[in-house]
Amino acid sequence: MEERNYGAEIDALRDELREIKGLLTGEQGNSEPETLPMVNHVHPMRNMHPDKRLSDLMEEMCTNAGTMNQSGLVTSLGVFSSGGRQSNWIDRLDAGSLLKLAGTKEAESVIGCVGNGDRLNLLMILLNEPKTVAELVENHGYTSTGQVYHHLKPLMANGIVCEESRGRYAVPYDKVKGLLLLLAGVSALTGE
Repeated sequence: MEERNYGAEIDALRDELREIKGLLTGEQGNSEPETLPMVNHVHPMRNMHPDKRLSDLMEEMCTNAGTMNQSGLVTSLGVFSSGGRQSNWIDRLDAGSLLKLAGTKEAESVIGCVGNGDRLNLLMILLNEPKTVAELVENHGYTSTGQVYHHLKPLMANGIVCEESRGRYAVPYDKVKGLLLLLAGVSALTGE
C-alpha cells in the first residue's frame, strides 16, 4: 500500500485554486515572485503581481532600468472622474530625476503649499468639483472670502489651482495626477 503525501496534495490543490481564481478574475500569472539574473545593478522580478500584465510590466521595467543603468523607473497610470471632469494618464519616469527634485525650490514650494491643512482641504474640494469662492464660504466651512483667497493665492502661484471659468476655481486636468500620486505617497509612507 502506497503512502499518501498529504502536503503535496494540499500544495497541488492550492495551485489549482489559484489557477481557477485567476481564470475567474482574469488575473493570470499566479506563481510566486522570482528574482531573475541581474541586469547591471538591478534584479529583474517575475510574478510580482497576480495580474500577468502588471507582472510582465514589472519585469520589463526592472530589465530596462538595468539596461539603461538607471537607479529605477516609476510608472503610474490612472483615471479620475468627478464633477463632470475626467483626467487620464500614463507616465514612466526615471527615479534618479525624481530624486533630484528633492532639493529644488519648486519642490519645497509645492510641498510647503499643499502641506497646509486648510489648503489640502481646499484642494480636495476643488478636485471633486470646481467652485466659486462664495460656494466655498457658504458650503465648506470657510469663514470669509478673505480666508479662501488667502489659501487660493499660493495654490494658484504654484499652478495647482486655476481659475477654470469666470470665478470658478479648479485643479487643472494636468495637475490631478500629481495630487493623487502625492496622496498615494502619503498612503505608502503611513501604511493607510
